[in-house]
Amino acid sequence: MWLSVSKVAELLRISDRAVRKKIASGEFRIKEMQNTRAHAGKTYLIHLTSLPSEAQKKFINDSCTDKDSLVGDSNQSSDSDNDAVFYEYIRKYGAEELDRVLEVEAAIKDIESTRTRKELGEKSKQWAQHFGVTDRVVRLWRKEYKSKGIVGLFRKQRQDKGNVRSTCQPVADRLKYVYLQPNRLTIREVYKQVSAEVRETNEDTCNECFYGENCEEPVKSGWIIGSYETAARILDSLEYGEKKRYREGLQACRKDAMPKGRVDFTKYLVNERWVSDHHVCDFYCVDEHGYLARPQLTIWQDFRARVVTGLTLSFQGNGKTIGLAFYHGILPKPDSPIKGIPKETLMDNGKDYRSHYLGQPERITGRHEWTPEMRGLFAVLKVDPHFCKPYSPWGKINESFFRTFKIQFSVHVPGYTGGSPDTRPENHEKELKKLHKEGKIPTLPEAFERIKNWIFNDYHNAVHDELGDTPLNVYQNTPRYEGGTVSKEVANVLLYDTETRKVGRDGIRFKKALYKDRALYELQEEKVVVRFDPLNLGEIIVEHEGKLVCVAQRYTPMATQEDIANNAKEQHYYMNRIKEKNEGYKTGSSSGRRVKSREVITGEVRDNLNSRDFIPMPVAPLRAAGRARAAFSSSHRDGSACRAARNAR
Repeated sequence: MWLSVSKVAELLRISDRAVRKKIASGEFRIKEMQNTRAHAGKTYLIHLTSLPSEAQKKFINDSCTDKDSLVGDSNQSSDSDNDAVFYEYIRKYGAEELDRVLEVEAAIKDIESTRTRKELGEKSKQWAQHFGVTDRVVRLWRKEYKSKGIVGLFRKQRQDKGNVRSTCQPVADRLKYVYLQPNRLTIREVYKQVSAEVRETNEDTCNECFYGENCEEPVKSGWIIGSYETAARILDSLEYGEKKRYREGLQACRKDAMPKGRVDFTKYLVNERWVSDHHVCDFYCVDEHGYLARPQLTIWQDFRARVVTGLTLSFQGNGKTIGLAFYHGILPKPDSPIKGIPKETLMDNGKDYRSHYLGQPERITGRHEWTPEMRGLFAVLKVDPHFCKPYSPWGKINESFFRTFKIQFSVHVPGYTGGSPDTRPENHEKELKKLHKEGKIPTLPEAFERIKNWIFNDYHNAVHDELGDTPLNVYQNTPRYEGGTVSKEVANVLLYDTETRKVGRDGIRFKKALYKDRALYELQEEKVVVRFDPLNLGEIIVEHEGKLVCVAQRYTPMATQEDIANNAKEQHYYMNRIKEKNEGYKTGSSSGRRVKSREVITGEVRDNLNSRDFIPMPVAPLRAAGRARAAFSSSHRDGSACRAARNAR
């Protein structure tokens, strides 16, 4: 309710000038009005609620023409009863409703102060337009005010609120049931179908109805259905979770409606838990063949600090890209403090995250024949993998990062396509062809560099809402888990692909090539595990029963006389070895035969971990067989790989 300066001065028993001084000091909630008169000062309106409580009560008491309806008989009412008028109205109807009623009362008084009928009609139309109602409503207000006073202007609440009198309860239930079917009928179709069913009902239907005993209809001749608007209100009263569960499915309900708990991330140390996921980018890149395709980003993110520890960009996410991103995370990076092996990982439940390439424990794979040395990347590094519950990805923190990635990075990349048809830019295909023709669509390496620079320069240095600090500061200044690290060469070998092959007469046939080594002669017709770098097939690492056998070289067919002579020597060596073993059986000394010791002792050395020795992507091939053997058998934090190599010798 807005009051004039003179009215406020009257309520406060001060002068108009004193009221204007209080306005200038900011004591009142005011509204400045335009003054059409020339040389006139500013005109203000003051809201009732900004006045002192005594002034508000005085105004209400002066305005109410029928206080007896609220406080009882006027002859018996006391000052405390009169003071309760204001607070009782506030309690019963609310401050906003009281403000509306007082404004309506002022409008009615203004209308009735007119002298002619024509002027009364004009003012009624003006106030009706002001309140957004019809002239008939204004006439009803005047009638109620004349008979009941200010009490008659308050909105009356229905006693049967919540009950739909024009639609019986079984029909309301039927409307809800049909609407909650998975075929997702519209409200109009639901109303049409149920209306047809209602027309088929009769007295017998009412007698068999579950609500028959409590039905208030005097004549029970069948179900009753109201208007379409009534049906819409009934269906609108359905719970949000009900609509999600039965119209969109169980997973949609679990994702969008089911309440979820939150994990206290502060109980984790930095680098203790890493979380990983894939994300299809909302922009196109040019592949090596010149075609356009949307790349897939794979990241590992620290659960405590929210920094992105490692990432890869590819056109197809799989176990290999996950391993490469993990490789990027554990090794030192130029101009970045992020490195080290985590204690555990939290991953999606997809097939690529459960691959033997990454290495899963026996309780997950069920493959008991896999030894610890052969289970893969996580088992060798002694990282404990954890998986989200199927169809429950909300336990991971990557979703928040990917939303930020979309908003702050993807929209600025040439070739942005939007995450859905609704967010796709106008003339998208035409503009995409134009950018491709002009060479403005980035290649995969170019997009990777831009993503990496945005993450390490922008995202890591921006304040995170949940952390209250930047991810990089949290990573550097919070207690961390020291899981150690490995050299680049060891990491390369751990990332090799593995396949099972059978050793033949001439060696191992693999990838349309032949690989030979003298150590394979004893394993003819045996199955072995081949570990290889897909970027360098000049050599392969052969394992048998969890032990290193050899590094077999790719065989080149004989082309010179020297090659023929070397082949003859190799055949002579093979036959002599068979003969020596047979003679050992005769003398009974084959098992205890003394062999020349291969033990070597040397000085202590360490890896020269300079930044130039490490690369983020891709995996670099080993340069020589001897170096690969040394890399694979170099000491790890628990020495398991080294012991396996010594046992093989």
